[in-house]
Amino acid sequence: MYGVTRSSFFRAGLIVNVAFVITFLSILGRHFFLSDPVGRRRIKWVLYATYVAGVPQAVLLFLMFLNPSHSLWALLASVDTLFIFIPLSVFIAIVRFNLFDIDRLISATTAYTIVSVFVIAAALAILPRLSQAVRSVVGLDPAVGQLLISLLLAVVAVPGSRYLHPQIERFFFAGRYALEGGIAHFLRELSLCDGPQPVLTLVGERLDSLLRPESCVVYIHSGENYAPIFIRGRAVAPTIEVGAALIIALRSEAS
Repeated sequence: MYGVTRSSFFRAGLIVNVAFVITFLSILGRHFFLSDPVGRRRIKWVLYATYVAGVPQAVLLFLMFLNPSHSLWALLASVDTLFIFIPLSVFIAIVRFNLFDIDRLISATTAYTIVSVFVIAAALAILPRLSQAVRSVVGLDPAVGQLLISLLLAVVAVPGSRYLHPQIERFFFAGRYALEGGIAHFLRELSLCDGPQPVLTLVGERLDSLLRPESCVVYIHSGENYAPIFIRGRAVAPTIEVGAALIIALRSEAS
């Protein structure tokens, strides 16, 4: 429009886009650390959609920056359609921020991304050599050999992402990883209890150690009352009658 070549215009626009992304992530990061848990969960939805939409475009823009090719412009236009996820995620963050487990979505997507990058890099590096080796040994057509090797790499990507998923959760969501491991160990311990009182005592101990509340009290039904069997923290745990308003309210909720 202004006499600037496509290559020069593209490089200038790329610099502007990089500056925008840095500013955008800086503002989100600041609000993330200043927010409460609900606010952080909402911001995670926006960050997740930005990741899904932005990473493919960033990779493509980087390749175009190294070698501006006319064949990549059409692919860039199709990748831009992924940005529809951003307004959708903003809507979910506002209306139903707890619709899905966003932490698990983030860790699973990150695992698949890392494995995909390694698979693509391996394909670009070794695929031509392997196809030539297969052709010389077996006499198979190089195109067929490349297809078989690509399928083999795709099959390796699935178990690789499954192995990487818990490692990512351990690094990014250490509290969640420790809680899930503690609950799994707690369920195994429950099978060793020989009565209701040891079960309730163990439940109180594990709830207190895993969730770390300010106070934790476990009650047991004893005659006409509910008596505390496990007490931790500063809570005052009185005996509660069966006909108390609290018990009636809990029974109505359970039914």
